[in-house]
Amino acid sequence: MRENSAIRALVKYFGTNEKNTIRFHGSKDNLCDFLMAEEEYTIKGFDAPDFYIKDDKNRIVYIIEHFEIDCYKKGRKGSGFRLDESRIDKRIKEFQKEYAEGEYHDIISAETSYDFYIKNIIETFEKHYNHIQLYKDNLNTFLSLNDNWHFKVMFFIEDVSPLGTQAYDRSTSEMKLVNIAASKEFLTFYKEKEEVDYILSCSSCNNENDIWFIDRNNLDEYVNNAENYSQMQFMDWNPHVFYFQTELRQDT
Repeated sequence: MRENSAIRALVKYFGTNEKNTIRFHGSKDNLCDFLMAEEEYTIKGFDAPDFYIKDDKNRIVYIIEHFEIDCYKKGRKGSGFRLDESRIDKRIKEFQKEYAEGEYHDIISAETSYDFYIKNIIETFEKHYNHIQLYKDNLNTFLSLNDNWHFKVMFFIEDVSPLGTQAYDRSTSEMKLVNIAASKEFLTFYKEKEEVDYILSCSSCNNENDIWFIDRNNLDEYVNNAENYSQMQFMDWNPHVFYFQTELRQDT
């Protein structure tokens, strides 16, 4: 299991004492079934997939695979955001060694766009989609399942763009947090991916979480309520990073 990212995401969106709202369109039956299974049998960490829930009552194993996306241009070495983040982390460590006190400032300047957002989600989705049979085989072996059991596959998709992926809708003069649950381009792509039963789509902005449960049985409802993000003004943020270090001196 890619513990650092998968467990961190699970704790961030579902492991706090705060009540988070899970939004959805259409019937809530499958969402309720999943939440009841999670509450009764608990979610367990694994390697591939990241998590699973074994619902003994209904003989269902929920496969839960987490992965991250962002709205930054991706090159041969990966996400522009992650490259900038790594560069800044390295410089902060150097600053800590060189100076007893002071401040450090930097900017995440990698290029962003809605097209990059869609490209990143589709490429990453495809990568994990191609491993679904592997996830099933691994759990079949580990849990010693027989033919009376069946799988439900959920992709737990987290947008880790540092300020959220946002767009300005001129028609309503509103700033909107972009989510794949309302993306026409993504939903059209997802229609063809029949092996993924559910998607848990999570993002955050200004310390507020935006969580959507997408049930492919209700996919038409999502398409009917989709936003025209591609026609909105994409917010191309350049997040600033500030680091402060102070030396504490004891009076003699």
